Amino acid sequence: MMTVTMLLVFVSAFFTDVIGVHAIFGAFIAGLVVPRDNGFSISLLEKIEDLVSILFLPLYFTLSGLKTDLGLLNDGTAWGYTFLVIAVAFLGKFVGCALPARLMGFNNREAGAIGMLMSCKGLVELIVLNIGLAAGILDTKVFSMFVMMAVILTFITSPCTIFIYPERFREHIPPNKTSGEAPLC
Repeated sequence: MMTVTMLLVFVSAFFTDVIGVHAIFGAFIAGLVVPRDNGFSISLLEKIEDLVSILFLPLYFTLSGLKTDLGLLNDGTAWGYTFLVIAVAFLGKFVGCALPARLMGFNNREAGAIGMLMSCKGLVELIVLNIGLAAGILDTKVFSMFVMMAVILTFITSPCTIFIYPERFREHIPPNKTSGEAPLC
């Protein structure tokens, strides 16, 4: 059954690419239709998670890095725009998440941590940027600026979150006895 599922993922990715939609969406749709009953999806996840995180994700990040040309950011204006993009992306997400969290009753540290964590960029950001580059929506210079933004905001997330919300202020939620995960509410 795992072979059939993996084949479904690759076939879905292929056909969405053929119709002009990025292959990642076909793979995502295949993931949505995988049966959830009898623990099949969990079993499949456990079997392919290492392969994906050890082989496929590093390759994807490598390809994104190869498409990035920091040499195009060769003057003060380009770097100025890059830092402006970083500032706007950070402030937009930070304020857009921390302020509502504060209004909902979270204290300043909790709201700051929520804003900081939500400002993190990552895989989804790189996927969207690569789609934009492949579609000709972004040129390599703008793509490189946005990749710099994603990398910098991802790198600063952990240290800034730890600074804003140190361990001594955190409430520890005991794991759920049945699933080993923390309860959602």
